[in-house]
Amino acid sequence: MTMNIAWQKNYIMRGFPGNNHIPKTIVFAAGKSGGHIVPCITLAKNQKNIHKKTKNIFFTTTATLDNTIIANNIDIIDIHKTIPLTKLPQTWSEYIPFTWHLISSFFTALYTMYTTKPDYIVSTGGLVSLPVCLAGYFLNIPIHLYELNAIPGNAISTLAQLADEIHCCFYGLESYLPAKKIVHTNYPIRYSNQQINTNRMEARAALHLNPQKPTITILGGSQGSQFINNIMGQVLSIDPAYWKNIQIIHQTGHLQVEEVQKLYETNGISAYVFDYNPQLSDMYAAADVIIARAGAGSIFEADAFKKPCILIPLETAATDHQLYNARSMVQNNKSFLCLRQHELLENPIVLSHAIKEIITKEQSK
Repeated sequence: MTMNIAWQKNYIMRGFPGNNHIPKTIVFAAGKSGGHIVPCITLAKNQKNIHKKTKNIFFTTTATLDNTIIANNIDIIDIHKTIPLTKLPQTWSEYIPFTWHLISSFFTALYTMYTTKPDYIVSTGGLVSLPVCLAGYFLNIPIHLYELNAIPGNAISTLAQLADEIHCCFYGLESYLPAKKIVHTNYPIRYSNQQINTNRMEARAALHLNPQKPTITILGGSQGSQFINNIMGQVLSIDPAYWKNIQIIHQTGHLQVEEVQKLYETNGISAYVFDYNPQLSDMYAAADVIIARAGAGSIFEADAFKKPCILIPLETAATDHQLYNARSMVQNNKSFLCLRQHELLENPIVLSHAIKEIITKEQSK
């Protein structure tokens, strides 16, 4: 399995109806997680940059994160529709309201697209894509799915037979999805070449950090990672004197901002701690090493910035797609390392050694 790295605008029309076709209206459907909605926003933004008169209609869930991201990108969205589908039912009592929301969402999407007549639908997956794409199929509107991970999610798998094209950012998905519909494409990186090429010292200064000091950037995803937040506390206790010569940029998620900030202050470590930021270019550029979950966005963005990266994939009973993402990247990029959660719980010194080794290499360049 090999990787395909994204470089923004030069691919946006690839696979869409005719390279010379200028779409009047496009429907985008994504939500609930930054991993779904941010790349979909990037696709919409790139399309708007190419054809400014194109009307972008965006369907998201009612989640706070979705509304925050949409509000930050309102300039490229002409119509925003919310759908109350944020999670699958877990108990029998939840099936009735879920079914009602699914049906009502279908008719909301049906009416919206019947009246606006979009050229096609673009979706990066998630529950919100189901009623939108089903309504689009009913109206005979072309459907373009984007599978961003090394193995397909439930929504993309469900909708695969209805899609006209499935854009895959990893190779090897032919065993999961209809091979004839697959278009190998680049991950929609949200940053410009100018941002990607920002000097690390300039980026550190922009964050009010010491331009000369070795820097670790920790990204737990759009909602943060409690596991990574907590394991860093254990890592700092292993060699306290060493970490005082390091500075840390840490995206925590909204639940542990103050706790993590206090952790660094207590240990005498300079740190830039934040819960969520839609613009992470300076955080990437400033880093000597990145520690991140293994969502497709974190992987491809760290690679675009040419940063060594320690991946700690999220593994749950419900999903292990991040493990597949991490393994695929490690196979193809020697500057990436994958550490498993259970390994770090047993022996957090492994993470400490990995960080130190990478920083030593970076400082010797």
